[in-house]
Amino acid sequence: MLHALFKTHYAQNIVIGGIAGAAPPLLGWTAVTDSIGAPGLILMLIVYVWTPPHFWALAIHRLEDYAKANIPMLPHTHGVPYTKLNIVLYTILLTCISTLPYIVWMSGLLYLSGITVANIIFSLVCLTSLFY
Repeated sequence: MLHALFKTHYAQNIVIGGIAGAAPPLLGWTAVTDSIGAPGLILMLIVYVWTPPHFWALAIHRLEDYAKANIPMLPHTHGVPYTKLNIVLYTILLTCISTLPYIVWMSGLLYLSGITVANIIFSLVCLTSLFY
């Protein structure tokens, strides 16, 4: 109930609601290991930090639809330039956080290589979007 209230009344709805959307990796980790551990929390954190830039980009694309539905998405309440800046800042944070599985020896060089390429591409797309 409270989650639904936040989602329809606050511009930070994606940040607030992102916890629920990011929980499945932690729930899966907990189900398999029978404990809440750092690896599960790291996976949850990656999804949580990825969620806002992903949804804000969609909200920019569907700005009029969210406005008609009276859902206060960040691009509608604070403007597209401010939203793009937040997308870039969250992408920088995501780049750092997504390396944690390698740093804590949860994964190896294959993961690090893949995530480095993905982070470079995601960062370039975000940075170039600032100029559109």
